Amino acid sequence: MTEQEIKQVIFENFFGDFSIREEYKNDSRDIDAIVYYKTIPYVAIEIKQSLEGFHIDHVLETLKTIGCYWCLVTDGQRCLLSERVTRNLEPCSLCDAIAKIKNVKEVSKNHPRAILQQVEQIFQEYRHDKFVKNLELVPIDGNRAKVVLDSKQAEKELFEKIIDEKFNSNDIEIHRYTSLHTAFEMINNKSFRMNGLAGMNDKSEGYYWDEAVSGKKQEPKETINDYYISSFSSIPDNLTLWRLYGDDGKGVCLSFQFKENVNEITLGKTKYVPKDADCFKFFKTVLDNNFVFQDIEQWKCFFKPLEYNIEAEYRLIFRKDKDGLNIKGNGYYVTNDNAIINPYITLDMCSDDFPLKLNEIILGPKCSESKVNIVQLECLLKGRGIYGVSVKESKVKTYR
Repeated sequence: MTEQEIKQVIFENFFGDFSIREEYKNDSRDIDAIVYYKTIPYVAIEIKQSLEGFHIDHVLETLKTIGCYWCLVTDGQRCLLSERVTRNLEPCSLCDAIAKIKNVKEVSKNHPRAILQQVEQIFQEYRHDKFVKNLELVPIDGNRAKVVLDSKQAEKELFEKIIDEKFNSNDIEIHRYTSLHTAFEMINNKSFRMNGLAGMNDKSEGYYWDEAVSGKKQEPKETINDYYISSFSSIPDNLTLWRLYGDDGKGVCLSFQFKENVNEITLGKTKYVPKDADCFKFFKTVLDNNFVFQDIEQWKCFFKPLEYNIEAEYRLIFRKDKDGLNIKGNGYYVTNDNAIINPYITLDMCSDDFPLKLNEIILGPKCSESKVNIVQLECLLKGRGIYGVSVKESKVKTYR
């Protein structure tokens, strides 16, 4: 049989909810045809002159790359059929292969294949089609299974798409508003402090994501202490931020750049969204359909209520059970603003693994003796071996 004759025999069996796309190509695979079930890529069809030496690894790569349930390989006489769930390579006749594939409509919705199909449909519905090929089933027990993305990198890229910016980017400068006293202690001791989530000024901190997805009020949990955080803004020398976080203009604004190749810590843009946002609908829907995020506790930290969007916040997040950072100290303190007992860690600013480079210090519009303090800060930086930092006054001149 010619390739066209083989295609004709196969294609005439798929109609109604099935559709055909011939000569599918992507970066790593050329497939003779894809059979779609409704909107889902369902069967990858490869037509070969011979099946001698054809290996299961090639089929599994095809199933993963294209995101299909089945891969049908045939030379017109013999067939090899592989299912994404079982990952077996089964010799069979072309007639038997087609009959087996078409039985999908009779599969129980609790069958692992149907579970995977449902999650894929959800990803497509919410325009996350790119990640369908990364979805895979993980058996739990018996016929039960959960669906995950096949790597933490894929999960990270999904959240980058939702937040609309890459994590750990060194292309943007971030700015931390604080008091002159805090900045002095930081530079003088060459230490950078990160605090627990519980002490933040937002009462929903650590719970907002869960409340938006579950629709239920969340109570304080010990897990809120699993992450340390430091907050920044993408906006330098801003009057509103001076008033909120820069000691009412009497403090300083520290400008940092994220270093390259720092994997132990995550820097990301905060997404400000209401609880009825599409992203939360997506999270709820996939979680209700046996999907599991591998690192969700970290990603939750990057979602905040819409009312805080004036801050244009970036967050540096570190999980307490991770290694790799030079931690100088740790403990608990009572927050000044809201009297909450909160954990903290201090990092060595001059160690190679410290993730930030200090580029600039801006003295606030109401900072006392700013011209003298510019000279004194320059001397302090030099004395502590911190170089390449410019010090200047705020451009805001009308605030008093």
